[in-house]
Amino acid sequence: MRYQFIDAQNASYSTASLCAFMSVSFSGFYAWRKWPASARQREDMVLLAHIKDKFEASNRAYGSRRIAADLRVDGLSVGRHRVVRLQRISENRFPLSLGQSDPLRHSFG
Repeated sequence: MRYQFIDAQNASYSTASLCAFMSVSFSGFYAWRKWPASARQREDMVLLAHIKDKFEASNRAYGSRRIAADLRVDGLSVGRHRVVRLQRISENRFPLSLGQSDPLRHSFG
C-alpha cells in the first residue's frame, strides 16, 4: 500500500520526500516497481475489464450482485465481494444507483 501511494503521488512530489514520509527505502520502492504483477493482480485486471463491460452494457444500472451473477453465467468464478472491491479500486468509480444515498454525506440535525 505504501509503495502504491508513492507511485501514485510521484508526479506531484519527489520520490525522496515520499519515501522519507512513508518510512520506506529507495531500494525497496524501486524493487517493488520492477517486481512483476502477481497472478491475483493479473486476474483482477481481467475481471475488472469484464465488470466494466457488464456495467456499461447494462446502461450503468447493474450493481455488484447482478454483475457477479452475470460473470458466473459467463463461466468466470467470482464473488460479489470481489466485484465490489474491484469496483472500489477502479479509476472510474462506479456511481451509486438511484436508490442509494452517498455514504460519505452525513446529515446531522
